[in-house]
Order: sequence, then structure tokens, then C-alpha cells
Amino acid sequence: MVLLLSRLALPASETRRAEQVAGRSLDWSALLTFAAKLWVHPLVARWILEPSGSIGAFAPSEARKAFGLSTLAARARWTEYEQGLAAVLRSWSAAGVEPVFLKGAAHGLTLYPFGTRFLNDLDVWVEPTRFEEAARVLVAEGFQRWSVEGGNAEDNRRRLNGWTFSREGVGGVRRLVVDLHYRLHPEGSPFALDAASCASEGGGLSFGGIPVRAFRPEDAVVHHATQMATDFTVKLQTVADLAALLGPRVVDAPHAAASTPWNQAFDFERLERRALEARAAGPVALALRWAEAIGCEVPLATIARLERAAPGSSVATAVLLDLRALHPGFRLTGPASLALSAWYRPPGRARWSALRAVPSVVARRQRRGGHSTSVRALRIVRSIPLAAFAVSAAHASALSARFSARGPVLLNRLLWWRARAPSGEPDPPVARIDG
Repeated sequence: MVLLLSRLALPASETRRAEQVAGRSLDWSALLTFAAKLWVHPLVARWILEPSGSIGAFAPSEARKAFGLSTLAARARWTEYEQGLAAVLRSWSAAGVEPVFLKGAAHGLTLYPFGTRFLNDLDVWVEPTRFEEAARVLVAEGFQRWSVEGGNAEDNRRRLNGWTFSREGVGGVRRLVVDLHYRLHPEGSPFALDAASCASEGGGLSFGGIPVRAFRPEDAVVHHATQMATDFTVKLQTVADLAALLGPRVVDAPHAAASTPWNQAFDFERLERRALEARAAGPVALALRWAEAIGCEVPLATIARLERAAPGSSVATAVLLDLRALHPGFRLTGPASLALSAWYRPPGRARWSALRAVPSVVARRQRRGGHSTSVRALRIVRSIPLAAFAVSAAHASALSARFSARGPVLLNRLLWWRARAPSGEPDPPVARIDG
């Protein structure tokens, strides 16, 4: 039900399906709690609170009130960012620093009705030559450099995408978090999405009355896809964003001019070209597969061409194209993630180098985590057959080009395991519906 209601638009058949589920013994408290854990509770609330909607008609008054609080919280969070960053954005504008909003911040301005996209943190890209200047402005406005965006400060200084800055929000109630990027991928990444080109070809927006820029929808899909492949994780909020980018427009972009890309039809030919330029054919095929799985109309020929351009990636896609990937209680082992994600790299030396490095990467992570020598040795040994499995599976035609219907089921039962604890991210506040 959460997956179904995480879309901005539903066809009539899916609406009837949601009505049938809502009309039965649906646990509304569980629906809200699970949606909040996956950060899509304001989007789900939109369907519950829609005045003319039939889904919310089945919700008890306590549920409607709790979902209404989710919408109010999302709106307050957005307003808090507008107020808290106004001085920063004006200072950047005066200094000639042009911020480019990424992911949720851009989507909230271009795709979602106000109060339906929760803004947990705000991702901004700036030109690498202006990064230090942009960082100094944040510090001058009371932000503190909180953690490294893209790795550990001591061990991965070369691989930084940028820095994370934080400041207490208005009244000290909530923390404002800004991820300031000067590139889109960590050093050594196989992907090459050109941020400067995406920024120049994007469009202008207004955030709190201050001009900013954002990527075109096609470039935003490629960015989401490369992040999914880099982290080898799938978040429901990302899937919802993909559906909003690829699906029909629910509202015109209220903060953009009528001629901007967000008020035009999605260009799949441009998406394919950008994916190939960024060496991200496999990840973009994964993103389109997820969009297709939740009901978006995606040209199957485009997916097929992208998968042919990334031979071997279909096994990794079969693992991530599983509902367990969205559940905060399921995990893939580190060695499995490393071995499978290597197949999203372009064929050649980079792919083989990543596969050969799996045992050493596992050893480094175990050593950093303080595990004993015997535990580290066991996990390193375990990683070797997993890497070998990824090699053989991706080369087997039955599992790669023509992955059978039964193969993904057995593979995912083997690789996904139920974690004892939920995701390490803090849960947003959730109102309990108890009457």
C-alpha cells in the first residue's frame, strides 16, 4: 500500500486496487509508521486527505488527523529551509556563486505539490572553483561543518564529493542540513555525469524568491541512477522521485517559467544519450526497471538498448529490483554488494579491478570496524566465492541476457537477510493513531 500511494498519479485500475485494500482491515497506524520510516509519509498523506478522493474515505478520523500532521510537518520543514537559507543564498548570489539544487530540493520545486515531498536535507552543487567560497558563506551564517559527504574524513579525503553543514533550525527545533557538493561522484567512480553541463542545460527556479538552478528531468534520472548503483541501495523516496520525473505532470512547476524542461514531455532519447555519455547505461536501466515496476510508461526498447550497452549488469539489477531492497529491515552483505555493484561498471579493466578488490575492501572495512583477526579472515574468505559467483553469474547467458523468471527469486532469497535493527537513519516523528 505504501508503494502504491508513493506515486503522484494513479491510473484507474490502481486506484481501485488501493480502494480495495483501504476498504479491508487496513492498519492505518502501521501504514503511517512504515511510510514515515521510508520518508514518504507526506506523499501518502496526499491520497488520504484529498477532498474528492475515494481512498481517504475509508480512513478513520484519527488517521486523517495523523496524516494531516505529516503534511503540516513537511510544509513547516520546507518553510524552515526557505527562511534558514535565505541569507546564505543572497550572499552566494552577491558573490556570483550559482547554486544548483539536486534531488529532493529540486523535485520539491518542480514536481510535487507543496507539502508532499519531505525535505530531510538539502543537496546543492557549486562549481569546484567556488566551493571554498560557498563553504565560507555557510560558516559565516552559523553553519558548522558536520561530516564528510561521501566518505570518512580521515581515510577518504581524496574521495570527497563535498562537505555536510548543519545548523539548528528556527527556534532550535530542528537541524538544517546542507550537503554542499563540488562533484557528483566520488573519486574513482566509473560514472562521469558532467555536473557543469547538466547545470548549464538545466533551468532556473525560485527558492524563497531567490534564483537557483536545477538539472533537467533526464539528467536528474541519471543522477539518481548512478547514486543507486554507487550505494547499491534503493530507497522508496528515490523510486517515488523517479515516478514523478518519468510520469505525467500533476502540477506545472510553480517555481519555474512555462518554457522550462519540467513543464515539457520527458525526453527518453536525451536520457539515453546522457546515460551513455555518463557511462551509466546499467544504472539507468535499473532506474527505468523500477519505474516500470511501479506503473510508469517506459519504452522497453530504451531499457533493452541500455542493458545491451552494459553487459552483465542484469544480475545486479535482478537483486536490486526486489521489494526487500525497499524494506529498512533487509540487508545485503557487504561482499555481495561490492561484487554485484562491480557489474554496473563499464566492461573492461575497471570492472575486473573492482571484482579483484572485493576481499581487500572487506578486510579494510572489518579492520576499521574493530573486528578480531579471526572474524576478518572469515569474512574475507566469504567474500571470495561471492565475487566469483558474481563473475560466473554475469557471464552465464541464462542469468545475464536471458535471466530466467525463477533465477532472481532464488538469488534474492540467498542474498537478502533480515536485519535485527532498522535503518541507521533516525526515524522522523510519527503520530500514533490510537483513537
